[in-house]
Amino acid sequence: MDQAVAQEIRDEWLTEGLPRILRDEPDRTDLMIPLHRAASADLNMDIDHNMVKAAVIEVYGVAYAELFSRERSDSAAIEARQMCAYIMCRFCGITRSAAGRAMQRDHSTIRNNLLAIEARAREPVMARRIQRVLKVLGIIEG
Repeated sequence: MDQAVAQEIRDEWLTEGLPRILRDEPDRTDLMIPLHRAASADLNMDIDHNMVKAAVIEVYGVAYAELFSRERSDSAAIEARQMCAYIMCRFCGITRSAAGRAMQRDHSTIRNNLLAIEARAREPVMARRIQRVLKVLGIIEG
């Protein structure tokens, strides 16, 4: 796919399609999948892991140390860690190994984090959280 066409598809989906769906048709979360395809066509390589962590901390309201904690009892911290891995790998072109180093986790844990977020990405609440993190990072406007 031509780079310009990929960028156009991505921009249209992120600025018009997804916000409209989340606002007007919350039950149509099955349309979340094109977001992954459009974003992967043109990854934002200017965003590093520290920026992703800062955005996730802002959205989830967790402490920086909680992103690296081995504790599994705080569901907000667990989801924040998963979201960091997801945004790093799916939107910023960071490999699972590099994301694992950034999050002080093994690459297989990062893979499981990706699968966890992707399994819930169609849920309206998770779709909105993904959108909020992407807005903080400036990947989408809003």
